[in-house]
Amino acid sequence: MGYTPTGGSDPSAGSADSVSVGNTTTEIIAENARRKIAIVTNASDEDMFLNIGADAVMNKGIRLQPNDILEINDSNRITGAINGICSSGTKTALTFEAD
Repeated sequence: MGYTPTGGSDPSAGSADSVSVGNTTTEIIAENARRKIAIVTNASDEDMFLNIGADAVMNKGIRLQPNDILEINDSNRITGAINGICSSGTKTALTFEAD
């Protein structure tokens, strides 16, 4: 089954990536003033904590449990960098972004 964004943006021109999130703040998606959609999936077995436009801090900000998704779209447009952190380090976040 495919994933359909809820914000109405056409994701066909986007790019996907995989980021290793560390136990110190890690940039998951860079700042992008043209961003229309972004998706971050916690593809690990532990919680990740995200922050927008500032360093991520353990147990603060946006908590993504394993397999949770953060979706940024037309209804909640955020263009700042998305940073993450996890307790053990070297956990994977899957990303998708389109302008």
